[in-house]
Amino acid sequence: MVLQRVVVIHDACRKINSKVFHWAPNGLSLNSGDNLTLIAVLHQVITPLGNKISVDSRLAFGANKKVIEEEVARKKQEYMQNEELAHIFELYRSMQVRFNIEIAIGSSPKAVALKSATKLKATWLILDRKMKNDEEYFLKKLYCGISRIRSYDRIVCIRGPIDTPQQKRSYRSSETYADSSIPAYDFSTDLEFFTIDIFSNRFELELS
Repeated sequence: MVLQRVVVIHDACRKINSKVFHWAPNGLSLNSGDNLTLIAVLHQVITPLGNKISVDSRLAFGANKKVIEEEVARKKQEYMQNEELAHIFELYRSMQVRFNIEIAIGSSPKAVALKSATKLKATWLILDRKMKNDEEYFLKKLYCGISRIRSYDRIVCIRGPIDTPQQKRSYRSSETYADSSIPAYDFSTDLEFFTIDIFSNRFELELS
């Protein structure tokens, strides 16, 4: 069976809705050896004065390299200290499904999403809630399955994979998030919790 490579696109300027990760194992029939990667797209940063500016330094009011680096470092620390993400890591580790996080910088979220899905050879792409107007763009550019997070905490399938072995798997066209009861995980005792590693039992945080 061909392994699943699921890519979830998230606007890094917003709080992570971790319920999508509780849905994915059953909604996409994830098995041992499969891989899910969260792409946190950093397309703008907040200045000390509270203004939002683009990460595109070519623009007149674009952020400079130092500001972007500081924001990336802050986001990395935020994710490392997120207890809910620690719970997700433990859940996926118990299923032997690899869970990764990448912070991707780019002024165009859809361009970053396409590049990430292509680089990771995604078999299924889950778009951020705000990417409603970009659905047709991805349908034309990609052959993988595509879903999008919509209102009322629902994930709706836009299209299944085209001419790939993944079509043989069972997918749910629409699913309401359900809270999962997961035992607390004390990641302060796991010295390798945030180590970049090739093994499936590691929580990986990469800066792209």
